[in-house]
Amino acid sequence: MKKFLLLTSVGAICFAGNAFAVDCRSLPDCEEYGYTLTASDCAGRASLKCPFDYSKLFCVPDTQTSEPEPEPEPEPETPPAASTALCYVGAVLYSDLQCYDGTPNLEAIGVVYDVNQKLAVSVEETASDAHNTSWSPRGAGYKSIAGLGTDGYQNTKKIVEAFGSIGGFAAKHCYLRQYGPQSWFLPSLEQLRTLGQKLDTVNATLQSIGKDKIDGWLWSSNESSSTNAYAISLPSLEYQLTKDQKQADARCVLIY
Repeated sequence: MKKFLLLTSVGAICFAGNAFAVDCRSLPDCEEYGYTLTASDCAGRASLKCPFDYSKLFCVPDTQTSEPEPEPEPEPETPPAASTALCYVGAVLYSDLQCYDGTPNLEAIGVVYDVNQKLAVSVEETASDAHNTSWSPRGAGYKSIAGLGTDGYQNTKKIVEAFGSIGGFAAKHCYLRQYGPQSWFLPSLEQLRTLGQKLDTVNATLQSIGKDKIDGWLWSSNESSSTNAYAISLPSLEYQLTKDQKQADARCVLIY
């Protein structure tokens, strides 16, 4: 007798053999073979139906390429915090009178040029009218004040005390600026000579931070008489004894 296959509505396959013996088995699970979706899930795509349950489908993957999602931009690296360091010739001095490894969020006010006396020269001329200024105020009369003292701070203090608030002059432009406990001052000849010896290093630093280099005639805080004061030319280190009303630049110095 021929065997026959009977599909029933209760999810079983029955085989009939000789003597009418019946062998019924459960239908395979479609999901085990990957038929896990429905017709709506596969809309618009090629699909295969499960041979045991046509309501279960397998969708052929969509071969259309899509634009790859852009990779997230890396977080910007936080620069290491600047730390205080020993000052050296050519180091930038900041508004807290410290030198740093790195660049702090502080104003650059000077460049160190003498570590023994702890001197720094201003990164720029002292005021808009300090360029080509006079040594003493106009109309103040002549006074012999500072002489040849080597301490530019003490010289400057004497000059300002002697002339008071009369007009504008080189020493006053310096003395009115202050960081910390001490004012800027007009350097002595000796202090300017030291600056001249380190000028290449100082100018390299000035230009690296976007400032003008030091070049030309600068007033010292020294005088030879009531009518003559000393100026010095950098980088040549040429001295000149000149009438105090003659114009020169004022570049101030600070003890840090």
